[in-house]
Amino acid sequence: MRTATMLRAFVAGAVIVAATSWAQASEVSSPRARCLDGRQAALKAGGFSGPLVCEREHASFKLAGTIRGAKQSYLVYDYRYQFMPEGGSVLHGGQRVVVLTSKGNYLGQYALTPPPPLDVVVSGTFIAISVGGEPRGVIEFKDGPPSSALVDGERVTFFK
Repeated sequence: MRTATMLRAFVAGAVIVAATSWAQASEVSSPRARCLDGRQAALKAGGFSGPLVCEREHASFKLAGTIRGAKQSYLVYDYRYQFMPEGGSVLHGGQRVVVLTSKGNYLGQYALTPPPPLDVVVSGTFIAISVGGEPRGVIEFKDGPPSSALVDGERVTFFK
């Protein structure tokens, strides 16, 4: 009888572990978990200001590259989005260069002003901004994210 009780406890424990593992796996593969390359929670926690659009047909959040600085490394994302404001009848959109630490903590962003959409490429310690191969600006990370830079004839600032 004692063996039967132990067996039931073992089976019940195995079912709980399996159910928990399945729930965690479902969460990781769910569209919400994949939203913004899995960075949505870090963006919210870091104080990201702006729309967080998860629908793939209306947004892209792509890693442009990693900048390796003397003191810290940075993940640079090219974020493009469109959304319909509540009660609105016209799509709104934009493009941002989003910067996180190599550990995935959100630091800030630069708002770009498309159209046309700008190409964002990381090379060494800078971010090159261009359109169809034509240079439009550089954001140099020699000492970390600069407070501002000149891109496409406009001053862009680093903000949350």
